Amino acid sequence: ISCVVTFIAQQKGGAVVKLVRIPMTGRIENAFVSYARYLDKTLWPASLANPYPHPGHWEFPLVIYSVALVAGLSAIAVLFARRFPFFFTGWFWFAGTLVPVIGLVQVGIQSMADRYTYVPLIGLFIIFVWGLAETGMSRHVPKTLIAVLTATVLVVSALRTRNQLSYWQNNETLFRHTLAVTENNYLAYNNLGIWLSKKGQIAEAMDCFHKSLQINPDNSDVLYNLGNAFAKLGNWDEAINNYQRALQITPNQPDVLDNLGFALAAKKQFADAVVCFEAALKLNPDYADAHNNLATVLFIQKRFNEAVRHFREALRITPGNPQIYSNLGDALVKQGQTTEAVRCYQEALRLKPGDPQIRAKLQALGA
Repeated sequence: ISCVVTFIAQQKGGAVVKLVRIPMTGRIENAFVSYARYLDKTLWPASLANPYPHPGHWEFPLVIYSVALVAGLSAIAVLFARRFPFFFTGWFWFAGTLVPVIGLVQVGIQSMADRYTYVPLIGLFIIFVWGLAETGMSRHVPKTLIAVLTATVLVVSALRTRNQLSYWQNNETLFRHTLAVTENNYLAYNNLGIWLSKKGQIAEAMDCFHKSLQINPDNSDVLYNLGNAFAKLGNWDEAINNYQRALQITPNQPDVLDNLGFALAAKKQFADAVVCFEAALKLNPDYADAHNNLATVLFIQKRFNEAVRHFREALRITPGNPQIYSNLGDALVKQGQTTEAVRCYQEALRLKPGDPQIRAKLQALGA
């Protein structure tokens, strides 16, 4: 049930990757390799990272080793089920509950996600605990020694956990650590670039995006983020170029179309901008930003009736946005609807008290 709910939720969110991008052979390979990697990182939790990029295909010897490991452990669990029932229970608990994160149904573009193994690892801990008890009783190991061993494992695990938590302070610490312990991780470069861009470190962000594209040149998400970085610098030509490349790789992306329209409008290419905004709204009719941007361009083109309609749509979707209220007021003034325009400006001022531009617009209307 958990697998089905996860699949439906991720599919509706657009995160489930189609077979065209990662074929079934690559998924089956990754499933077996994931079991081996999860076991390895459980026994020796070093170089933990987020995310782990999917290679598409794994090296043949690693695949053979992983298949043999999974098949061998499964066979042992079945053959010795009566003698060691805890091994049977623990192993198939681990193998079964791990299904959502081995990549058969590919969610996102990572190869594995060890941070989601808290339920599957219960199976391995069952094997460890009952196995230790079995060994202790059969070999008459002193209880004191078992207690010391258990305490040592817990203390070491706690220290390792404390160390790992330090990497999860924020996106920068997480993805810098990921880049330090993985190779060719274009996902981590992209995610770090997004964080740096939001912090205003545009040059370093662009360096991350370029490194990501050197590893994977056809990633539309990175091209989109690089376009956004150029837009923040006011380099509209490069922004447009990257948005268009992103759309060539992955067409019909509302966010990319909206930002491309904004960049075209900044270069006063209003007709092309309108085409982009309308395309974005066709894909996502409730896209408030695209409604607002389209309305702004229509206002510039003196198409006030259409501008008012789209400003109203933007407000219907995001009713608490003072800038859209102010924009709607501007369009209403052009239509001669000053009474309603005043109400819009007053609502904008209520949402953003003290704004000098809104105050000036009200004073200009004698309000």
